[in-house]
Order: sequence, then structure tokens, then C-alpha cells
Amino acid sequence: MGIRCGISLRHAILPAAPKIVNEGVFYVDWIASEVSRHLGEPKATIPELESPESMSRSKQQFAAMAFAFEAGLGFLAVLAGRGLGFDPLSTLGFDKPASELAIVCLWGAVAALPLLIGLVILDRQPRVLSNFKKKVSSVVLPMFKSLSIVEITAISTAAGFGEELLFRGLVQSGLQAWLDQPYGWALALVTAALLFGICHWLNATYAVLATGVGIYLGGLFLLVDDLAAPIVTHGLYDFVAIIYLTRVSRWPPDSLTSDDEIEIS
Repeated sequence: MGIRCGISLRHAILPAAPKIVNEGVFYVDWIASEVSRHLGEPKATIPELESPESMSRSKQQFAAMAFAFEAGLGFLAVLAGRGLGFDPLSTLGFDKPASELAIVCLWGAVAALPLLIGLVILDRQPRVLSNFKKKVSSVVLPMFKSLSIVEITAISTAAGFGEELLFRGLVQSGLQAWLDQPYGWALALVTAALLFGICHWLNATYAVLATGVGIYLGGLFLLVDDLAAPIVTHGLYDFVAIIYLTRVSRWPPDSLTSDDEIEIS
């Protein structure tokens, strides 16, 4: 069953690959321009008003590009794995009974709780990482603030599948199989987590935190021995975190100054 699923997915992936890559390039370019705009604008600059039609169009374009980019990472992982002789889809328990797969997914859901608790604790500590919080609130959160629940769900699900297939399914599993040493699993785990952190570089703090999350997800993958667990953890965390930060939290408090912060430089 797992082999049939892998073959059918490959047939679906190959024709879509050029479009996914094209959407991904536009998405990365859009993110880069947003970061440059926010970091380079003087504080006194008054943003130009956009028409409701333009704002709606921008929101739809961002949602589509974000989904295509995240899903494209998974397609890239499968294509790269095919070229390297390692199939990241083999790390998914397609051939397991439904009851066992449900238990694996339950493990993934439970594993998201410590990450979400950590997020809430960080949110309630205004003097910790305040510069990091300001950067996230000015650069990252505005992209997601106007998205609907359906759009956030789609992007979070694609991120869970795409990023985990690439970093845990291909990099970590592929390296572990290639090294085939007593401690090869540890080197593969750390390498995949470091790449995960570097690819999430917004600043040094963000990269360090992302690397820690990468180690956590990689450890969960080793513990459960099924990529479905970190996929569920990743997707569920992204979904709840985006909802929390854009609709519940007031991150960061406006009263903080740079002298109050505890930051990783």
C-alpha cells in the first residue's frame, strides 16, 4: 500500500513541479520585499492606504503563494529524494492499520502542547526577547492577520507536510541511513535541526528558537518512528500559534523599550 501511494504521489508531483517552483520564487521574493520594507522604513513614515479590493487581492495572493511554497517544499523533498535514491515518503506509515496511525497522530497532537505552552509563557513575559517579539509582530504577523481560518488551516497543514518531509523525512532520515553509524542518528538530528533554524532566519533569536524546535520535532520522529507525528505537531502548532498571536495576544506590549529586554544578540 505504501509503495502504491508513493508511486501515485510521484505521478502527481512531477507535472506540478514547475508551477510549484514558480509560485515559491514569487513567495520568497514577496517575503523579502516585505522584510526589507518593514526594516528599512523610517518610524515616522505613514503607510499608503490601500483600497479594499487591493487588500483582498493581496491577501488572496499571499495565501495562495504561502500554500504553494510550503507544499512545494514537500514536492521538492520527494523529487530530491528520488534523485538521491531515498524516498522520504517511506518514513510515513502508510501501511499501518488505521488504529495505529491514529495513535501516531495523537502523539503528534499531544507533542504540540509543550510548544504552545512555551509560546504562552513567552507571551506573558514582556521583558524577555522583546526585540524578537517586535520584529515578529511587525514583519511576520501582518502577513497572517487578515487571513481566514480556512486559509490559515491550509497554510499550516501545508507547512506541516512540506517542511517535515524536507527536514525530517529527507535530511534527517537520509543522513541517518547514509551514515549508518552508532551515533549517526544524533548527527543527522542536529544537522536537520540546524538547517531548519537557518531556513527560518529572521534574526539570530528566531534561528536559535527554530533550531530548538527542529531538535524537538526530530526527537519526536525518532521516538515514534513515523513522520506523521511531527507533521501533526508542526501543523497544529503553526495553526494555533497564528490564531493566538493574531487574534488573542497583544504581542509585544507597546510600553517596552530596548533597555528592558533580555535578548539573544
